[in-house]
Amino acid sequence: MRVLAWLIITGISGCAHYNLPASHLETPEARGGGVGRLELAGVLMGTDLVERPVLSSPDPESGDAPEPEARSAVTPALGFVASLSEKIDLGVRLQPMAPLSVRFKYQLSGAPEASASQGNLSAALAIAPGILVGRSSGSTVTYYSIDLAVPAGYRLGPNHLLSLSPFLTLAGLSGTAETAARAPGGSSSPAGISATSGAGSTASATQYGVGLGYQYMIAPLWFRAEITTAGGSMGDTALGGYFFGVMTGFLLN
Repeated sequence: MRVLAWLIITGISGCAHYNLPASHLETPEARGGGVGRLELAGVLMGTDLVERPVLSSPDPESGDAPEPEARSAVTPALGFVASLSEKIDLGVRLQPMAPLSVRFKYQLSGAPEASASQGNLSAALAIAPGILVGRSSGSTVTYYSIDLAVPAGYRLGPNHLLSLSPFLTLAGLSGTAETAARAPGGSSSPAGISATSGAGSTASATQYGVGLGYQYMIAPLWFRAEITTAGGSMGDTALGGYFFGVMTGFLLN
């Protein structure tokens, strides 16, 4: 209960760092029955949108300086997904330092999770808008995001689901004194962002990629893992890399 309360408070109010999740841990199958699914505990990776980016060494042949790269971040997560029909799920996910996201999933093809068997081919459309409003250095910080994914999967067996999930995420962050879009090394002019005196910086980010996921389930318990490769940018700073996430929970019937 203490962990739940901490996640709710920090997930809504925000803190000094703001992360853009790359791990989705979403399946192409809607629940298809019962109350839904509880995401009891998870660890997700993403990108820190506030920490100053880092530079790798210049190219030894051309001498060109590489573009700044944003730092990765790891956060816990929990959530709940309600089964509205055989094809539709509606849920919410809480992550500290990331927008509180509302998740809508519509299954486009295949049988839902409650009745899926070996060989089931499935695909879905998943949309997750989110917002976080907090305080940083005395200023109000607004952080929003919207994520679009099209997961597709195949059941290797009754309890084994393999999925591939391409995605696109758009995000905006305003009111912070620093963002990852700023050039590293103490440059006085931020790269690719605008700033309003006394109100902090405003920056937008784009992230895209694909996640390879696996779910194992012995009802009512389930375990999910995902490895993601992503790219994107925030101002002159590159976002992306390889990310890993895991989550476990149980079904609510």
